[in-house]
Amino acid sequence: MGNLKLLSWNLHGFKRISGVLAQQFTDFDIVCFQETWLRQYDENLLASVFPLYNCVFKSSMLDDVIYKGRPFGGLCIMWDKKLDAFCVHVEVPYDNIDVVALTVNNKKLYVVNVYFPYACNDNQDNIDNTIANLLCIWELYDCDEIYNLW
Repeated sequence: MGNLKLLSWNLHGFKRISGVLAQQFTDFDIVCFQETWLRQYDENLLASVFPLYNCVFKSSMLDDVIYKGRPFGGLCIMWDKKLDAFCVHVEVPYDNIDVVALTVNNKKLYVVNVYFPYACNDNQDNIDNTIANLLCIWELYDCDEIYNLW
């Protein structure tokens, strides 16, 4: 396997730019989206826009609740189907974190996708908990190095 091309992008809504996504972002091996603003019943939209990718998806909004104001949250990790033999979804018990493990040459690369709410005093507890949860993942999977994609 050669070099991997990864993309991480805060979408601010999958539906509003899905046409652009389908045309522009098909050259990546692994794609992480945050703020998809999709509900669980919308998961098929990802497969229809990206038929050459497998996807794991977490919605942060309940299907049977009507929300007022701007939608929020939602994560998606996609990988090119050519990587199926190397990729596996790692279940984590956090609504705003998702993980895919990629195994190459007996080494694992954990792709961790995280949704952080905007920084303000009202969200500080959520931000602190997210950081603590990330540290738990780091320790649980014995990660030696961390690389940020921002």
